[in-house]
Amino acid sequence: MTMSFLVRLLGSVSLSVIADIVLCVLIFRIMFGWIFSNPRLGRFVGILLGFAAFFFTIQKFELPVTQILVAALIVPTVALVVLSFLPDLRRAWQTATLRQLFGHRPVGGNNPIPALSSALAELVRIRRGTILIFPKGDDVDSFLNGGEEYDSLVTKSLLLSLLHPGCPRHDGAIVILRDRIVRVGAVLPLSDGTGETPVRDEWGTRHLAALGLSEHCDADILVVSEERGVLSHARQGRLAELASVKEEDIARFLGEILRVERRRTSTRDRWLSRSAWAGAVLVALIAVPTVNWLNKPVHAARVTNLNVVQAPINFANVPDDLYIDSGSEALRADVFLRVPNNEDIVSGRSIDDAVHRLNITVDLQNAHAGALTMDLTSHMASELPPGWEIESYRPQQLKLTLVEAQSRTFPIVPAFVGLEKGMRVAQVVSIVPNVLSARIKDKPSLYGPTVKTLPVNLDGYHRPGTYTLPIALDLPPTIRPPKNFPATVKVTVRLEKP
Repeated sequence: MTMSFLVRLLGSVSLSVIADIVLCVLIFRIMFGWIFSNPRLGRFVGILLGFAAFFFTIQKFELPVTQILVAALIVPTVALVVLSFLPDLRRAWQTATLRQLFGHRPVGGNNPIPALSSALAELVRIRRGTILIFPKGDDVDSFLNGGEEYDSLVTKSLLLSLLHPGCPRHDGAIVILRDRIVRVGAVLPLSDGTGETPVRDEWGTRHLAALGLSEHCDADILVVSEERGVLSHARQGRLAELASVKEEDIARFLGEILRVERRRTSTRDRWLSRSAWAGAVLVALIAVPTVNWLNKPVHAARVTNLNVVQAPINFANVPDDLYIDSGSEALRADVFLRVPNNEDIVSGRSIDDAVHRLNITVDLQNAHAGALTMDLTSHMASELPPGWEIESYRPQQLKLTLVEAQSRTFPIVPAFVGLEKGMRVAQVVSIVPNVLSARIKDKPSLYGPTVKTLPVNLDGYHRPGTYTLPIALDLPPTIRPPKNFPATVKVTVRLEKP
């Protein structure tokens, strides 16, 4: 039962929809991986999705003035957004080029501990005020002000240069995300002294700032005091001095912090990976059918440019006593067609075949003799494929002259071909009937005084004698014989040798 249901379900889904879902899953998975690697990219993706939803809305409801404004502002707006997130996009591009498209951790195999421990030992020795921030799970950007965004590997020389008194940003904090410096010169919120750790008199502004940030997030903050030459660690609203500031002890302490992070990250990464795949599948399964459903009216109404074709005009139910004056306008019209943007109809010969079958049928059942003007309407078109629409005709009106049919009597003249050599028609003995009284549904001046039979082939008549032959008349469709008139006339002819 379940298998048959799945077979029916898969059979009702087109390959294009399946391909759309698979590609969307991959794209969303990459996006989620990048967002987990750098939370700022989440805001970037959110802005892009907002733009997409906005564009879809104005296209859906056909807002012309808004479309003009968006077309004028889209380029500078996108440029500003991209420039704002350029460092994050650069890191994401690095991830892509290193074939870690589905990763959720930033690229970086460099071990920052040796550079950090050496730089911190040197900063303590020379008593240079320092604040280093190591973010964990929480986003610290919302608690920081000012500064500049960086994207560089952690090195001792770079840290000492950034914290040199001649550097414009040396008073601010440095944010280090794993093995990269991502922000310098940041300003932190100060502690108000109401936390778990009581504020000491010897603490300066840097200590209060480190304690204040630790009260708001789970980041590790290291502070170097320029007055006392000590190294302190702040975390979760607590600040304590390190017992030893030797380089190897600092390295050991940094290792403990980063190892804790790595242990937490290992489990967290597996959870994030599974969550990213599940979220990508869920979003794709919701987004693709929803967008297809919303686009159904749009696709149904979407048309190509106007197609102009010529179609013949046919007439139905013309009264027996009337005919259309051949001096009227040419019985063709230009048809302005709107053809759906459907490749099964538009591609190749299909549209040409449909155009060749198109014709216009005018019903003259209730028409009367005289001049007649009729509006050409869309329902007069026949053999019109589904979804095609007639925008208009040229001319929009059809002008006709209907004339009463006239009665006339024609003598019947037989026609002979294929006489044997040495034979001739000596006499047409009789023609039964020998005249045709008919109604002419055309101008009488177009016809001669007689009507002829179809040619009679006398090949095979070798002997002289009298022969009676049934022969049909050669009549144009505009000459209507009476209903009781026989289908053939009997011609009696006498053949002889000269």
